[in-house]
Amino acid sequence: MSTICMSMLILSLKIANYRGVNGNHVAFWNYVIAFGICFVISLSGGSFFVFSELGSLDIGSLFTTQTLAGTAFILLVTGFISGISFPSNLVIMKNSIAGNGSAITSFFKQMSTLGGLLVAIIFMGERPGAVQWVGIGLMTAAITLMVCDFKSLKIENAAALVFIFISGTFMEVGNKVISKYTVPGYSTLYLAVVFGVALIFMTVFLAVTEGKNFRFTGGKELFYGALLGMSNIGNNFFKIKALTVLPAAVVIPCVAAGALIITNLVSIFVFKEKANRLYGVAVAVAIISIFLLNA
Repeated sequence: MSTICMSMLILSLKIANYRGVNGNHVAFWNYVIAFGICFVISLSGGSFFVFSELGSLDIGSLFTTQTLAGTAFILLVTGFISGISFPSNLVIMKNSIAGNGSAITSFFKQMSTLGGLLVAIIFMGERPGAVQWVGIGLMTAAITLMVCDFKSLKIENAAALVFIFISGTFMEVGNKVISKYTVPGYSTLYLAVVFGVALIFMTVFLAVTEGKNFRFTGGKELFYGALLGMSNIGNNFFKIKALTVLPAAVVIPCVAAGALIITNLVSIFVFKEKANRLYGVAVAVAIISIFLLNA
């Protein structure tokens, strides 16, 4: 489900771009919808009471024992970091595409998912087996073949590429932290914090960049924002659920590879985008990587 939702998220952005819709306003409505849904679900489920436990927080046991106080603290801190990372990643990506081109920007965006896996391996005790390491390597090769045209490679804003990788890594690590160190049942509340912070960030960003022209547009922006928002919720919610029962070495690259395959096939057969000669090889390699990662 996470793979499907991530594919829908990418395709929603692609379709909105084709229709000439204001991308920043789509992002704004995306966070309005995502925050609203997560907030209502969390409120109706009584999840907010967990924050009343913060007074009994024991920092020493934060990453060794799952407690309600520790869960509340991790939700707030991780939610704030991820909430800043989500919209800033999107904004910087637009600037990077203008300066560096879409190919190398997409490459760093996709590779940031594996950055999250690297953090899980180094700091969270993830230990992929030999076959899974081969799958991760093939996944990396598939991303490289599918999104990077080395003949037209240009880098005019290296800082933007580094930021895209780091912020994307934070987004992946946040889901793993929630799945590993918090009491189960608070993933929706975590997403409410994430999307709430992201909504504040995006509102301030629009107010600063658009000045007197800033207004809450509706219509197409609201429609595509709703699609994006629901996809955003589904992608992160189901990924957290998957990470509670499966290792990150399986979940993170499989979701990334699956979404890459689906979105590129849809782009070719539905949007009639031209595929370079390496596309077929890349798709085959990505499919093989998924099988190996689940071995």
